[in-house]
Amino acid sequence: MSKDLEEIVTSIDALAARGSIPPSRAFAAWFAINFFNQDEDEALEAAAADGGNDQGIDLVFADENTKEIIVIQAHCPKNLKKVTPKEKWDAVLSAIPFVKDASRLEKMGRPDLAESILTLQKDYPDYSIAAGLITLGLKSQQIVDSVSAHQDDSDSKILSYFHFAQEDIISKYKTLVSSERGIPEDTLHFSGGH
Repeated sequence: MSKDLEEIVTSIDALAARGSIPPSRAFAAWFAINFFNQDEDEALEAAAADGGNDQGIDLVFADENTKEIIVIQAHCPKNLKKVTPKEKWDAVLSAIPFVKDASRLEKMGRPDLAESILTLQKDYPDYSIAAGLITLGLKSQQIVDSVSAHQDDSDSKILSYFHFAQEDIISKYKTLVSSERGIPEDTLHFSGGH
């Protein structure tokens, strides 16, 4: 396991411990916190709602920077050397009708998730939907091809798709870490009574 991947897994495990949730749920929260600047408590609370009858929706939140409602299916396999199974991408696609019509989730026994989505849609009526798969599994060409086909076929004003496999997440993580190391040390001087 690379040093960066080890740091990511350690960070996810620590977040899982803080939120008292399994690492698979913590991974979605970790991604939202680190790459979308979501509040940790809110991301953990939303990730804790993941579970049965979620229809492939592990985390949903609004991103004010991109003006999108982000829908995440997270895959955190035990074996990080395996290619991500296409079924994980299929779960993203199966989630779309439930995001478009969240009342279906209520009928499926998930009124909490339905309420979260309806609240986001009400609070951000002009936001488009971005649905995607994040995985610590290795990149699957089948998934890459399917994402591309759906992206080309979709109504890009309303719906877009994304996929970040282990390699992509490590790259994003390296960029994040290097940007935080921009000023290793500095001294601030204040004038006045501060």
